[in-house]
Amino acid sequence: MKSFFKHLLVSTILVFVTILIYLQFKLPKEQGVNSDLSELITSSVDVYYDDFGIPHISATNANDAYHALGYVFASQRLFQMDLYRRVVSGRLSEIFGNKTLDSDILMRNLKLRSKAKTQLENPNLSLDAKNIMKSFLGGIHAFIDKGSLPIEFLILGYEPERFTLQDIVSISGYMALSFNEGLNNDILNSQLSKTLPDDKLNILRGNKDIDSKYKTTPKSVYIKSIKNIESSLNQIEKIHPLFHGSNSWVLSGTKTKSGFPILANDPHIGTSNPHVFFEAHIKYEDFEVYGNFLPLIPFPVMGHTPYSVWGLTMAEVDDLNLYEEKFSPDDITKVMYKGEWVSLISNKEVIKVKNEDDYILEVQETPHGPILNSSRYPQYDSALSISWSLYHPDNNLIQALYELPKAKKIEEFKVATSKGAAPP
Repeated sequence: MKSFFKHLLVSTILVFVTILIYLQFKLPKEQGVNSDLSELITSSVDVYYDDFGIPHISATNANDAYHALGYVFASQRLFQMDLYRRVVSGRLSEIFGNKTLDSDILMRNLKLRSKAKTQLENPNLSLDAKNIMKSFLGGIHAFIDKGSLPIEFLILGYEPERFTLQDIVSISGYMALSFNEGLNNDILNSQLSKTLPDDKLNILRGNKDIDSKYKTTPKSVYIKSIKNIESSLNQIEKIHPLFHGSNSWVLSGTKTKSGFPILANDPHIGTSNPHVFFEAHIKYEDFEVYGNFLPLIPFPVMGHTPYSVWGLTMAEVDDLNLYEEKFSPDDITKVMYKGEWVSLISNKEVIKVKNEDDYILEVQETPHGPILNSSRYPQYDSALSISWSLYHPDNNLIQALYELPKAKKIEEFKVATSKGAAPP
């Protein structure tokens, strides 16, 4: 019996040591960037990590610098990048099964990824910004091809696909959704206006008069809409945090000992491991930025340069409208728009669900915008569509983020921020 337990102990130790060695092998490496990028870069790139593990990248040109950024980013955050892509594309159920189906349906209905195509086609999205994004993707793909994939891919049993420019832009839609409070508030106000007398609604809304947009028809939007949206977002938050507000303040140089202003920025983002932000320092030619990057976006949303420093906080503006659509009694494929019956745009999408049959979703869009109520919820008496500044053809957030670190004067900074409409 003693011999049996002795062999069991030895076997257990061997298994434990083997697992530790394997996990150590999977840890991000701090060498090998130049060799793995040899087919992409035109000259050597210097990458070193400081005592806090933050990468500092120095290159002779922008393309080489962003090839390196993509590679380093992927070496530490590849699985997180893939999760973000799956969230905005409505593809979480492929790896997590039925428990994320509601969130996939919401994202497909919101059309975050397909609407990103509009931003990519914006003539004001500069060629230089696109080239940087392509270089960034090249670095990511070099790591996928030559690096050691994170253990999460082994556990879940799949390999990452190539990323696209559309994937990058669609992440801005996730930011806009996280910042937005009107989606639920407008539905709630619509429901309250149907059930409460005007004087009580005035007290709740803090207004002297009820805004006419909240006076709805007897067929008001059901409160179930809120529950379905909240349920879907809660599914996402279990995987990684949403953006929920923030604070910022600045102190004038006349109030500081150094004579320089101080900026403090406090994004209210839930704790996660890894964190939402990826910190990095990039330097090439006459450009230098130290910033915090979101997964899959090669331009920092917060950072500083030799000329400027900026933070990120949400502006709680109402940047969307919800419409209760009226369907033709003779043809349910048509809705009333400006006094006429107009045909819906309808497409069937396949949501693959791990260990289950595919879910077929009919995604519909009216002239106002995409319909939120999917065929998964047939209890609705009417359809709810969304018109959102995110969908506006002039919304060019990626160009704004590209220009922010390049601004050397406050006027240039204002021009950059004016190009992005959502998130506000």
